[in-house]
Amino acid sequence: MGVELQIEELMEQRTRASVQGRAADAERLQSEIRVLQAELAATAEQAVLEGPPQDPPPQFHSAEQL
Repeated sequence: MGVELQIEELMEQRTRASVQGRAADAERLQSEIRVLQAELAATAEQAVLEGPPQDPPPQFHSAEQL
């Protein structure tokens, strides 16, 4: 969630920079947004490929534990 909030904040800053005529700042912020979006996409892809976490199987050391 932290990355998503960072992206949202940067998008707001980019909009303000654009409205204020600070094109260089807006472009710099857009570059930062692209980096974070790529990071978020890579994290999502990794999560999908790994699947949900699974509990390890129970460890039995003797027949009585069954």
